[in-house]
Amino acid sequence: MHGLKELLQLRLSRIKPEHLWVHVLNIPATRDEIQREMMWFRSGFKFTLLLDPDISPFRLDLTPLQGINVHIVGTDKAKCLNAFKACKNHAKRTLTAGSDWFMDTGAVQ
Repeated sequence: MHGLKELLQLRLSRIKPEHLWVHVLNIPATRDEIQREMMWFRSGFKFTLLLDPDISPFRLDLTPLQGINVHIVGTDKAKCLNAFKACKNHAKRTLTAGSDWFMDTGAVQ
């Protein structure tokens, strides 16, 4: 997952973003995409992690998500739901939505 190392470095510096976006990709991120997102990440303007399609979110250490609102975006419902399940145990709140799904750990039932 591109950006996870940068998030860990922020957290070790006692910086915690309020919101963070996880982009669940259908094709691997290009070098330009990664560089652009990491530039935004380092600027403090936008915090985005890029999840390549061949990476299982269940195999990642997602503890740096503690206390952060995580928004999962993508077009593949199954992959987004897997990312949701992996992130929800660490994040303050996790949300994902598509044309035929919506999941929110903070929703009032």
